[in-house]
Amino acid sequence: MLLLGVVLSTPGFTQTNELVASLNIPNRIPGEVSTENETAVAASEKKEVTLPLPELNERAKISFSPEYLTPLPSDPFKVKPRSFIMPAGLIAVGTYSLFSEDCKDFNSFARDNMWDKRDRSGEHRGFVPDDYTMFLPFVAYYGLNLAGVKSQHKMVDGTLLYVMSTAITNTIVFTTKNRSAVERPDQSDLLSFPSGHTAQAFVSAEFFRQEYKHLSPLYGVAGYAAAVTTGALRMRHNKHWLNDVVAGAGVGILSTRFSYWLYPKMKKLVMPNAKNDMMVAPSYNNGAVGLSFMYSFK
Repeated sequence: MLLLGVVLSTPGFTQTNELVASLNIPNRIPGEVSTENETAVAASEKKEVTLPLPELNERAKISFSPEYLTPLPSDPFKVKPRSFIMPAGLIAVGTYSLFSEDCKDFNSFARDNMWDKRDRSGEHRGFVPDDYTMFLPFVAYYGLNLAGVKSQHKMVDGTLLYVMSTAITNTIVFTTKNRSAVERPDQSDLLSFPSGHTAQAFVSAEFFRQEYKHLSPLYGVAGYAAAVTTGALRMRHNKHWLNDVVAGAGVGILSTRFSYWLYPKMKKLVMPNAKNDMMVAPSYNNGAVGLSFMYSFK
């Protein structure tokens, strides 16, 4: 919001009227062309923007000087190194709990208070909501785009980013599960650490936040609420310890943020002339790690 002097002129007036108004002036001048890595540079001459004036039923030209223009950031959605600190901390806390007796005691305390003991076997039967809540933010992403609420990336790029984040997450989760061999609270197997459902839920939540944070932080709050609900349900159904859920959340967030950092670099490296239609991403399927090649036909 800028406070500046403007010159108002409309066809209905015979003279120029000087006003002082509080206006939202766009940083980029209409018609000005800039590349992805450029910043807006103000020219020395004055610029003009035509704006509607509903009160006068006219259109006005507003002249303003370049000094009122602020530079555009080269990449408004750039992933900063410090954004990896929080998810890395969650993974560290979850891992430390595997070796700390005090943390193990707290795991048991949390399990006893959250487990739905109506099913004494520990095996939740019937409808399992956590199988679906982990995908809710991603479904909401498609719903909003189809409703006209545009995300940061086009749907093709957004889908590839989500697939890439999921592939990285699954690779980390299933490799760690097999190596750590931690028994589940319900003693069904040795694949407790970390929680795969929770990791996928936080992939969806962080992806949703990244795609809509330019509109409102409430989108991220909603996505993370769905992810936290998924983690809580995994504990309620006696499928995971608290530290499994904490580490799973860290893996999901870290993988997604890493994908947002890596995606444009891989795209330029593999297909330097591609125009949002090709992508190569790591994949994981039944213990096999590889690469997935994806192409969008226009």
